[in-house]
Amino acid sequence: MYTQIHNYDFPMMMLQVATITVYFMSILFMKQYFDVSYMDEIFFVKVFAIVAVTWLPMHLLYFLLDYLDPSEHKRVMEHMYMKD
Repeated sequence: MYTQIHNYDFPMMMLQVATITVYFMSILFMKQYFDVSYMDEIFFVKVFAIVAVTWLPMHLLYFLLDYLDPSEHKRVMEHMYMKD
């Protein structure tokens, strides 16, 4: 969710809290539109598996490429820390 955000600030956090609040409140107050009877532990395991299969390979590739070919800024900063 936040793997590509470098500057996480207060308004972003508040928007995330508002989004989650509206989402869950809509499920609570509009039960006639949402069928939550199938949401059990197996459902959430399946959701987690789908998220892991779609999110993990891309981010592993991103971190691997960043490790193998770091940006110029990262190289300069690492070189600077090695001098100290």
